[in-house]
This record gives sequence, C-alpha cells and structure tokens, in this order.
Amino acid sequence: MIDQRWVGKRTERSFFTISREEIRAYCAVIGEKNPIYLHVETAHLNGYEDVLIPPTYPSLFWQKVTIPWIEQDALLLQREQSFSYQKALIANKQYGCEIVLRKIRNHGAKQYVVHDLFVTNAETTVLTSTITFVVL
Repeated sequence: MIDQRWVGKRTERSFFTISREEIRAYCAVIGEKNPIYLHVETAHLNGYEDVLIPPTYPSLFWQKVTIPWIEQDALLLQREQSFSYQKALIANKQYGCEIVLRKIRNHGAKQYVVHDLFVTNAETTVLTSTITFVVL
C-alpha cells in the first residue's frame, strides 16, 4: 500500500524522444492505420513537421519515469485514464515527463490511487493525463 504522505509529491522529470520506429511498432500492435502516424509525407501535408504520436501512446510514458512511491513488485490494475492535449505530440522531439500523486483512497484491501502525468516540450505543458490505478 502507498503511504498517504506521498500525496502531492512529484517525480523527477524524465526526458525522452519517441522515434518513428517506436510509433510504427505501437500502431502495428493496436491496429492503427491512419497515415498521419505512419508517413512523414502525410504529416507534412497536414502541417506537422513529423509523424504524430497516437493519442493513447502516452500511456507508455509511465515506463520512462521512476515513481518512488510505487514498489517495483506492486500489482496495479488500471481503472481509468484520460488525456488532455494542448498540442499534438510529434516524433523525434524531446519531451519531459513528470508524475504527481494526486489522491489516495482506501477501500477494504484495495487502494485507489490517482496520478497526473504532465508532458512538456520546451518548458510548455503539451499534455496532461490523469490515471487511476487500483493497488491490489
């Protein structure tokens, strides 16, 4: 179980770049065929400098951040997730990512934990995502 003292704490910022190859692999797994995620030419025709990162891809950003309040062997079940985009995410750009533990609610042997994920580019927030996990 996660200690309530962690509520309001923020992870260290992690930086990463998502390549076209990573996006293509993700699209293959989820069955995404929209050319704006797969072909640079289509992205350019739509005013983007590179292919877009699919809207649900940031659910993988959690793997790139060390979250000190979650034990490595913790069993987590994702309950819900939402994404709020201020700007499209694009391949081959550097993004920063931080996670904030917003809320913990205990219910019996389960714990419901709400996190906010903040994704930045050049110090500007481009995406906020809220996710609720159940700690079993």
